[in-house]
Amino acid sequence: VQEALRAIEPISGNTLLHYLTLAPSPYAQDMNAMFLSIISPFKAGATQRKKVHAHDYNIDQLTPFLNMQNKIGQTCLHHLASNSCAQCLLKDMLVLGTDPLLKDSHGQTPMDLMQTSSAIDTVQSHLDNLKMNNKDNNKGKEGTASA
Repeated sequence: VQEALRAIEPISGNTLLHYLTLAPSPYAQDMNAMFLSIISPFKAGATQRKKVHAHDYNIDQLTPFLNMQNKIGQTCLHHLASNSCAQCLLKDMLVLGTDPLLKDSHGQTPMDLMQTSSAIDTVQSHLDNLKMNNKDNNKGKEGTASA
């Protein structure tokens, strides 16, 4: 599976995940099921949850595939950004470490390409949660250092 994810189409530089996220909007449910099937070998355990949780996966092995950029610097999240029907997949990809701030060769992030306010809100909420988690982690370190 890792070899299939690493395979790059020579002209565009797209990977399997890029093509998955280019599927037309009516196939959003199928896209999510296919995505979960593709990443299943990265599962850390035998959990059968319906919702994606980062600790269920070997994130350090999976994230590089999610953040692979094609020849114009776009990740699968850039492609997904214009698909307003794929909110569930967008959330799953963010939970698994896809970077919403990676810029393509035009200097655009996936957020710059998002066409719906709900998609923008999803990413902004994820970034806010990361900031809060980092702030909480730093507070704990400060308290430890001064003790």
